[in-house]
Amino acid sequence: MKDLCQKSIDAGFFGDNGSVFARLADCTEQIDTSAAGVLAARKILEEGISKFPTSQDITIGLINNYNKSGEDSEKVFQLLDKAKANDPTNASLYSFTGEVLSKIGKFEEAKKAFNDCIEKFPDYEWGFIGMGNLYAKISNEVNEKMQDATLDNETYEKLLGEKIEAIKGCIEFYEKAYDLSKDEGLKKNLASSLKSNNFMLRDEDPKYLAAYEKYKALE
Repeated sequence: MKDLCQKSIDAGFFGDNGSVFARLADCTEQIDTSAAGVLAARKILEEGISKFPTSQDITIGLINNYNKSGEDSEKVFQLLDKAKANDPTNASLYSFTGEVLSKIGKFEEAKKAFNDCIEKFPDYEWGFIGMGNLYAKISNEVNEKMQDATLDNETYEKLLGEKIEAIKGCIEFYEKAYDLSKDEGLKKNLASSLKSNNFMLRDEDPKYLAAYEKYKALE
């Protein structure tokens, strides 16, 4: 696999958003688990990120690589900041920063990144979708905590409140993305998500049941 990935890169075939660099680095670390192997994999990933600055596969690979060597993964975000400085009108770089932070569980920092994207690019629907996805992830994680049978009533109610607020956040940002988007396929997907989330809050307020009916007809 390693030789195949290297031949692909040498031939100028990099895969979906540079995914071949991530695969080559992974193979390199599996073959050589020493510090030298980790460093060799990092060089591959750094080459990849220089060509594909919004590749999630490469970025997550770099974060894991830095963690393996005991180094600060903040260097990855420094690379993203450099990419944004070089291409300040590239909205996807700002949204991607939020996606990476969400992926590694830094939810508050992810919110700030998505807000930054939304403030700078208010017509870019993917900033709103990213924030909506973040709230959906928070809702799912809170829901998992609620499955603990040992929870007392007070803790359960607190978690329920957090889940409801997350669902409301999800609805808010998906609705903004829906209004902005001109992609009919994307709008159908958003309508499906909005239908499901509004249904979950149907007993909270009549407006959610009305919104459920609205998006049910639109999906």
